[in-house]
Amino acid sequence: MTQPQISTIEGGDSVPTLALLTRLAGAPDASLSIRLDDGDSTFVFTPHHRPQPDETSTGGHSSAA
Repeated sequence: MTQPQISTIEGGDSVPTLALLTRLAGAPDASLSIRLDDGDSTFVFTPHHRPQPDETSTGGHSSAA
């Protein structure tokens, strides 16, 4: 994918498919968790590797729709 395509998804201007979200999670060796409840949906990307002592980490990256 190109950076503009990813930016479109990140900005909420496009709704990615589950297949695309799965591919995006696999690229940086991460897992994807999706929650669909009562009209509210969230997804969380969580990296599989543990940060090295010199890396800063905010945990998983998430979004809500």
